[in-house]
Amino acid sequence: VTGQESAISKSSGTATINYVILKDIKGIGGALFTANNSIDNGNVTGFTINSSLARNVYWVGGTGNWNDPIHWSLTSGGLGGNCPPIQLDNVYFDLNSFVTANDSVFLDSTIVYCKDMDWTGATGNPSFLTTPMNSFGTLKIYGSLTLSSNLFWSIVYTYFESNTATNTITSNGAIINELYTYFSGVGGTWILQDSLSTTGSLNISSTSTFNSNNKSISCNQFWNFGTVDLGTSYLTASNDFACFGLIDADSCTLDVESVTYINGSIYNKIIADNLYGCTIGNATIDSLIVNVYGGYCLMIDNIINHFEITGSSDFEMEGSGNSVTKFSTTIPTTILGNNVFTRADFMNDVSISSENDFGV
Repeated sequence: VTGQESAISKSSGTATINYVILKDIKGIGGALFTANNSIDNGNVTGFTINSSLARNVYWVGGTGNWNDPIHWSLTSGGLGGNCPPIQLDNVYFDLNSFVTANDSVFLDSTIVYCKDMDWTGATGNPSFLTTPMNSFGTLKIYGSLTLSSNLFWSIVYTYFESNTATNTITSNGAIINELYTYFSGVGGTWILQDSLSTTGSLNISSTSTFNSNNKSISCNQFWNFGTVDLGTSYLTASNDFACFGLIDADSCTLDVESVTYINGSIYNKIIADNLYGCTIGNATIDSLIVNVYGGYCLMIDNIINHFEITGSSDFEMEGSGNSVTKFSTTIPTTILGNNVFTRADFMNDVSISSENDFGV
C-alpha cells in the first residue's frame, strides 16, 4: 500500500544491498542497513542510502527492450553494455540510436525510470511501445520530456515525478498514445513548450503544477487536483473536464464533451456537449455554451455572463444563488431553486420554480 511502510528485520550485524529503488520501507532490529548505488523514493527509514552518480545514457543498436543493457551506451553511437537508466539518468534517442526504419524501443517491465528523456534527432520513424505481455507498462520521468515529430508513442502510463519547478514538455508534433498521463511530483512544475496532444487522460495531482504556457491541449480527459495555469490556451477534451484544485482559466477556452465538477475560480469560455450529473459551484464564467443530449446539473452560487443551451434533449438546472446576465435555451428546460436571471430568452417549453427571479 502506497505510503504504508513495510519492514525488513535483522537483529544484529550489517545488511547491505546494492542497486535498488526503495520506497515505503524501514529497516528494524539491531543491524545496520545500507543501500549502495540506490535511490530513496520516499518514506524510507532505518537505512543509510548512498546514491548512484547521475549519467547521460544513449540508446544504441536499433530495436530492443528497455532493460537490455546491450542497448545502453555512455556515448552517442558508442558500445552498449551499460545498466538501464534509473531516475537520476538522462536518456537520449538520437541520430545514432536506430539502425533501420521503424525500429522500436519496447518497455518490457512494469515500471521504467529516467530523469530527462530526449528524442531529438532520432531517425527512421521510431516507435516507443509496451511489449504485448506488459499491459501495465509505466514510464516514470523525473525531469523534462522532448519528443521528435517522427516518433510513434504508445505505452500505458506516464508519471511525471519531478519535485523541481523547471521541467518542460516539448512534443514537436508527436501524439502521446496512452491511457493516462499523471503529473504527480511533490512540488514539481511542468511547462509546455508547444502544443500537447494525447489520446489519454491528463491528471494533475494535488502536489503538482501544470502550466500550458498558452499552448493548445488535446486530450481525452482533463482532471485537476493541483494547480493549473491555462493562460490563453484552447483545451479540447473528447471526454470530461473536472477541476477540484486551483486553476487560472480566465483567458482560455475549454471545449469538452462534458463537465464533471468545477468549484471556484474564473473561467473565460466553456463549450460542453453535456452537463449530465455535473456540479458547478462558486465559479465566475463569462460564457457557458451547452449542447445538451441529456442533462442535469447542480449549480450553486455562480456568476455567469452568458449561458446558452441548445441540443436534442431536456435539460434540468437545480441549485440556488446563481446570477446569470443573459440566459437562452432552445430545448425543454426545467429551472429549480432560487436564482437571478437579468435577461432570459425561451425558445421552447420551460418549467420554472417560483423562487427564481427573471428580468426581461
